[in-house]
Amino acid sequence: MGLIIGNDSSTVANFKQVDITLKEKSTFALGAGLVFQALNSTVSMNLNTILGNRGASWTISGACASGGHAIGQACDLIAMGRQDRVICGGVQEITWESVSSFDATNAFSLREGDPQKASRPFDKGRDGLVPSGGAAMVALERYDLAKKRGANILGKILAYSFSSDGSRLSVPSGEGLERCMSECLKLARITTAEVDYICAHATSTRIGDAVEAKAICNVFGTSAPWVSSIKSMTGHEMWMAGAAQVIYSVIMGVEGFIAPNINFGQQEEGAPVLKIAAETIDERPKIILCNSAGFGGTNSCLLIGTSL
Repeated sequence: MGLIIGNDSSTVANFKQVDITLKEKSTFALGAGLVFQALNSTVSMNLNTILGNRGASWTISGACASGGHAIGQACDLIAMGRQDRVICGGVQEITWESVSSFDATNAFSLREGDPQKASRPFDKGRDGLVPSGGAAMVALERYDLAKKRGANILGKILAYSFSSDGSRLSVPSGEGLERCMSECLKLARITTAEVDYICAHATSTRIGDAVEAKAICNVFGTSAPWVSSIKSMTGHEMWMAGAAQVIYSVIMGVEGFIAPNINFGQQEEGAPVLKIAAETIDERPKIILCNSAGFGGTNSCLLIGTSL
């Protein structure tokens, strides 16, 4: 078994480390255990020992695409025959310390008096994201082994692709995500017309949503499927977001619906027109594309099959 976790911070332990060192004027007061909390790999290293894992074990730090990359790399290891099974996903600490630097970039919504309507991806009235977090984990297994043991298979990873914008730190170019989506479809030998739903990365920021909308339209053209951002309901789960999207997508496929992009009224004038699911759609998506993007221009796309 393998274990791959997407995570890009362990802020509280690092705050604690600095506070104790400044107060005591010595590192001896930190104790021997704090280092295992302060590293980005804290979750993978602790789970590794708890589960007695003897296979792959590492953490992927790819900003808000971390969770998507973790699942994708796990899929690649299985496809290469390096692992039979991998537990993978993403985690995001839920503390003010972990998101304070994000707040300093003016990325957060200012709708403090109306929090239920603050996260509004693709809507022309959006003014920033709402931070959230937690953990999202999936168990991947080689298909023939899962079938042989009679596992309840909920979905399949049809393809994983990655790319980088190679441009600015915090402003996506869109070109990288566009290439990533196209490559994912190419790897799975799936046409744009066969995709039933796009689980968008859209976090409710002015620039990010507009860039993703344009990239989707450039790839899918007039055959664009239903699109929604689950972050309209969950907020932006940051490091775990890509993994959470996979879980939400599988649930939609199993239960037979497409989750809505709530708080959506209309796109701004001149924006690429998307087929936004503003309300729950009573259709079973069989092929789903999950987009993730992160600071530094890193992109992850996962194509999920829910019809087995």
